[in-house]
Amino acid sequence: MISLPLPGILALTQASGTIRPGQPAVGSNCHGAKATNLTSILPLSIASAAASALGRARATRASRKAEISRRQKLLTLGNLAPVVMSNPAEAKTASSVGLGTCCLKGQASEDQVRASDGLEGVYEGLKIGYRLLDTASHYENEGNIADAIRRSGIPREDVFLITKIWFDDMGERAAPAFQESLKRLQTDYVDLLLIHFPGTNDAVQSPAANAKRRAETWRVLEEAKAAQQARSIGVANFTRRHLKQLLATCKESPEVMQTEVHPYFQQPELLELCRQKNLKIQAFSPLAHGELGLLNDRLLTGIAAKYQRSVAQVVLQWLLQQDITPIAFSGSPKNMMENFAVKDFSLTSQEMDRISFLDRGPNARVGFDPNLIA
Repeated sequence: MISLPLPGILALTQASGTIRPGQPAVGSNCHGAKATNLTSILPLSIASAAASALGRARATRASRKAEISRRQKLLTLGNLAPVVMSNPAEAKTASSVGLGTCCLKGQASEDQVRASDGLEGVYEGLKIGYRLLDTASHYENEGNIADAIRRSGIPREDVFLITKIWFDDMGERAAPAFQESLKRLQTDYVDLLLIHFPGTNDAVQSPAANAKRRAETWRVLEEAKAAQQARSIGVANFTRRHLKQLLATCKESPEVMQTEVHPYFQQPELLELCRQKNLKIQAFSPLAHGELGLLNDRLLTGIAAKYQRSVAQVVLQWLLQQDITPIAFSGSPKNMMENFAVKDFSLTSQEMDRISFLDRGPNARVGFDPNLIA
């Protein structure tokens, strides 16, 4: 039996004059007229193959059209309504790049926050202009962060300070663990307190145990906010499943979601849910840790060249224009200054759309996958 690919079939029928170029082969054309039935002129197997191929092509076009519509909707969600800020520090940092500190701990962190050393780090970041500092008990640098703030001379109320409760401290340990963080940070409040992960990553997962840990820990966050020890409360690394479960049981809804977002890993469904539930989005690993070839992407380098900017600046601006606060880490003072200097240019809507199509899905995640947590 002869089996021809679709282009060959169309060429054969066009050559015979049965189907004109541009005329639909099966079904109705754009004006509603009935098109030529291939079964009347071709063997059944070839006609069936043609019909099947055309069906797949139409389905692909429809899927592509639906995806474009979906991405355009997600791209603009949350950008029209004003964002209500709970305190002056949050208002100052809402449209700025945050400074991540996840790689600074131990002696390296101590060196990097010393004013006399002049090295890169939190102290230098504060001098550059960063006012959002992201830390966590697990980073083992909260004391160094406090030292950097003190050495900088910047008033505490002008700094937006974030810390997190590690998964080993969830449940009964959450309240004392938070008090220990406040002590190390040398402050009586944080601007944002997050649950670092939605549960433990034990080899044997217990959905019920993790759900209990989340509920107990969230009550501690609610109490911290009521006591004004946390100005805002939220979650980090939650999936849609974890977030929906929390929203169904909490007394006070989370205000922030901190999660991995970069052009190759955009999580549009999660971000859409966050916006629907009025969660402010913070993006860690906005540059994919410099992995995956993101900083050498052809589209991004082309846009960067147009504006005489770096790829990193283009990516950070792409996030900011979606009302997403990027939290960037760098060990280089030059890169820290560059990452912070993104306020005097903007991307067009067409460029925003084009970057949105760089999404590679779950395989482009560079951090731990919280879907593994029950």
